[in-house]
Amino acid sequence: MSEPNPEFKAYGSSRMQWLEDWRNEFDSATDAHDATTHRRSIDHTGWYLDNTQYETTCGVVLRTAKPCAACGGSGATGVALDDTCEACDGEGRTFTYAAAIKDPWNTHAALVDREDTYTDIDECARHADRLAEQYAEKAREDDAKQLAESEVEAAIAEIQETRRAHTRLVGAVIKYRDGSMDNAGCTRERADLRKRVRKLAKRIKALRENCWAAVES
Repeated sequence: MSEPNPEFKAYGSSRMQWLEDWRNEFDSATDAHDATTHRRSIDHTGWYLDNTQYETTCGVVLRTAKPCAACGGSGATGVALDDTCEACDGEGRTFTYAAAIKDPWNTHAALVDREDTYTDIDECARHADRLAEQYAEKAREDDAKQLAESEVEAAIAEIQETRRAHTRLVGAVIKYRDGSMDNAGCTRERADLRKRVRKLAKRIKALRENCWAAVES
């Protein structure tokens, strides 16, 4: 068996951990919006991970079943010694829950919060939803940064090509100073090229100051 992934601080917790397969430790996983027992307590089915609103994730409630200490139930086999026991589910089991974030790309992977465990499924579902919200916010910010970096790279390349075009135009004007070239037209074209460079430089500055400009444009 491989070594467990290290815990790390994120999303308000000091003990977040990636699980390659939650089934190695938990017996079930339920999306937070389906786990809550209060109608409309979580009134959505997930959070967007990118600014094109394509990929989503959601909170997930991971459940662990244990034999009921009050009635002596057998737990995993679901045989209760006392079907009137109020401490368990009527089948000799009690449950604890852990809040996690669903991995949208891997069916059984999840990012679990190890800091707290719950006996109240609704409380756990709400916490899982908050974790997923923060995770998605960070993912959208990272997406915006990547979009901004790509646009900056493209703008720099265009500036370089525009400057080369301007240099070629200046060379042509010098070469054909006998009047065989439309100098007025060349002057206008050179002005347009310089204007384009200024506009691109301004856009690069805006993107470097605020990555969200790549999304808002």
